[in-house]
Amino acid sequence: MKSRKAILNGFLLTLSCLTIILLVRLLKWTGRLTEEATEDFSEDLERMIISMNHPDGGNEWLFVYPHFFRPVHLIKPWLAVRDYPLLLVDRENFYKNVDLNQPVVGRMIKELFIPVDRTRTSDGNYDRSSTFKRCLSELEQGRNLIGFFEGGRTKTGSPDSYKYSERGKKIRKLKKSLGALALRKGVKVKSGWIEFSDSEFPSLPKHGNFSGLRFLKWYGLTLIGRNGRIKLIWSISKDIGEGTKQEATVELENYLLKLGDKV
Repeated sequence: MKSRKAILNGFLLTLSCLTIILLVRLLKWTGRLTEEATEDFSEDLERMIISMNHPDGGNEWLFVYPHFFRPVHLIKPWLAVRDYPLLLVDRENFYKNVDLNQPVVGRMIKELFIPVDRTRTSDGNYDRSSTFKRCLSELEQGRNLIGFFEGGRTKTGSPDSYKYSERGKKIRKLKKSLGALALRKGVKVKSGWIEFSDSEFPSLPKHGNFSGLRFLKWYGLTLIGRNGRIKLIWSISKDIGEGTKQEATVELENYLLKLGDKV
């Protein structure tokens, strides 16, 4: 017998996802969103890392969750907590903009977001070991992850941090933690490339008490109300196999950039 908390959390997550599905479909129906190569999402979705570029628009994760909705979530909502991917977010930049006590948004964040700690060590580097261990544990349990392994928005990188495709598309060099996770047995990586025609299109409002209603208002007025277009393409799932984490990361960088050249 499932607890009331598990059922309630699953119900709210399913409701949130259905809302996002509706808004994404509105974008497609109005010609605002073009999405390609989605058939691979019909496979058995376990131990998968969704790796995406992180352009100026931001909030790319909103376009991932609809692919993980299953009709069974309407009957057994607690399964939604298990099935939806976990999103890696910067604790400092993200959590200060939300109220975790909000009944819908707060629950969704607690269940589905993994905060990335950026604690500096004595040598000035970041210590993300606790985050890596959490990601590894979740993957071993069959969970899926969404990560933006550029380490920040593409435009904020330094000149020497970029890597370019044959057609001039660029990303910041990906963090080696992606390669380290991808080398684990049974882990697959699906790359996604997204482009916004409007450089200001869009960013979540920075409200300390950000709520579900504010989210809908932002999405309706900011996203749907603009004239910009969104292009999104997915790769097939890739099993890296063997190698060093550096080699695996470089392989996934090249894979992502080749995907960008198709947009």
